[in-house]
Amino acid sequence: FFSCLCLTPPMATQKRAVNFGAGKHGRGFMGKILSASGYHITFVDTDTHLVDLLHELQAYECHVIGAEKQVVQVQNVDAYVNGSPELPEIMASCDVITTSIGLTQLPDIARSVADCITTRAARKIQTPLHIIAAENCLRASTFLSGFVADFLSPDARAYARAHVAFVDCEVDQIVPSVERFDFTAKATPADELRAVMEEFYELALDRRQVKAGLDLVGATLCDDLQAIQERKYFTVNTAHAVAAYLGHVKGYETILESINDPDIEAAVKGAMQETAGVLIPRYNLDPEAHADYIERTIARFRNPHIKDTVKRVGRDPLRKLEPTDRLVAPITWATEEKLPCTNLCRGLAAALRYSDEHDQQALRLQSMLHSSGLIGVLKELLPPPLRSTDCEVVPMIEQFYEGMLAQKPVHMRKVATESSPLSAVGGLEYPAAEEEEQPPAYDRFA
Repeated sequence: FFSCLCLTPPMATQKRAVNFGAGKHGRGFMGKILSASGYHITFVDTDTHLVDLLHELQAYECHVIGAEKQVVQVQNVDAYVNGSPELPEIMASCDVITTSIGLTQLPDIARSVADCITTRAARKIQTPLHIIAAENCLRASTFLSGFVADFLSPDARAYARAHVAFVDCEVDQIVPSVERFDFTAKATPADELRAVMEEFYELALDRRQVKAGLDLVGATLCDDLQAIQERKYFTVNTAHAVAAYLGHVKGYETILESINDPDIEAAVKGAMQETAGVLIPRYNLDPEAHADYIERTIARFRNPHIKDTVKRVGRDPLRKLEPTDRLVAPITWATEEKLPCTNLCRGLAAALRYSDEHDQQALRLQSMLHSSGLIGVLKELLPPPLRSTDCEVVPMIEQFYEGMLAQKPVHMRKVATESSPLSAVGGLEYPAAEEEEQPPAYDRFA
């Protein structure tokens, strides 16, 4: 229904890729995809220790954790510190540049990318260069292109329009940190480089921006990237938030504990079904396929080897309560279409109850509630249509919020959950990564 085409494996001739970011996401997501696609990978990072390890070993392991563990060897890699004198030549001769550094860091690499394009223009290189900012936000590559353009001459810009493709994408995969159970064992360099990821992953590329010669195994070319991104953001990210905030109210510490609570699971699934009521007609999604997507999301949250904390997922609540973000936006859409949004409102009420003494936004939110009261805060956070007297959203949130006041969070609560034998994951536990998803970036270069 998205009119997507799976990209084919590469030809025998090896191509070269440069990936900015050698952290767990860089190694575990783009690194694994590029390696499977037959590329030699040069990682670029500011962490000299990580760069030295990659440069020395020129390989690392990826542990894919699903029903069974799979170990994938990523070989033929090297690494350089950002700013190394070797980089300009390496970048000028590569076929693909990818990033795994976060949206806010993209401007920092713009000059390096621009220098690469300028060199290729001077050499009159005709083969396309694909640049993919594989960040968790909408139109990140377009966002990067605007900063790169500032460093290009008119001639280099003309060359880039013909031979350089800034390809926007949607990415989705949990790539957690690695924590050894046996703390007495000395970690080897290979242990430090090991990347761990869930079995599910998604990399969707905007078909209109792709030129000839791009080979990425498992990626899809899509006509409507916004549909893919909004499906993911207002299903997975919305559900994650509802699970975190309701879990916080009940005193749970992890998403796994939250989703194993039948009441929370029902609310999380209900919230996804409510966003589906908007997304399916808006993007002509297949209802059965979307129902499967919802069930798959629940299953991902239930992965016993991913220790994702309520604090990580729930942090920065004011950002997550913005009008265009994962809770308020779908409530607004559902209200406009006269569709139910009960579970979304319950999740929003729980977000207002979120507290964490180490989270500045959570502290500010609770200060706002103390000084302005619930109705005053809702007046500030919600768009006008949701605040109208004939809208049921505010009374519904108020009812849920007042009911939650009696549920005092017990932050040290321990809930027993079943887990697979340690041998199933090689004696490793995988706490969730600290990287937070980014909200959609505004396309300022349209």
